[in-house]
Amino acid sequence: VGTVEGSAHEHEKPSDEKPEPDTLSPPHKAPPPSLLSQECVDEKHTRSSCAKVFCPPWERCINGRCVCKLPYQCPRFGPTVCGLEGRSYTSLCQAQAIACREKRPLFSHYTDLGSCD
Repeated sequence: VGTVEGSAHEHEKPSDEKPEPDTLSPPHKAPPPSLLSQECVDEKHTRSSCAKVFCPPWERCINGRCVCKLPYQCPRFGPTVCGLEGRSYTSLCQAQAIACREKRPLFSHYTDLGSCD
């Protein structure tokens, strides 16, 4: 029984050999191009980027998330706002920043009187 030249078995590598380096897959693959927004890739936006995050005026973006502002970070102008507890605030932003930080509703109504008494 002779062997046929050019048979499939003639070119097989023994099983104890390691694959060539160029056949190994990289440890971290990039997502398929269909899942990437070209604009985000071009402008290097990431999940922790604030470039495409829009927060309410009483919050600000930090590492891609909206977080409550401190009340002094809000503008001090606008109609006076009354809180549910009867206190007056210099702006809706200030009242909502406090409500955001305390995790409770606070806004009651606007007032033209300058005070909620």
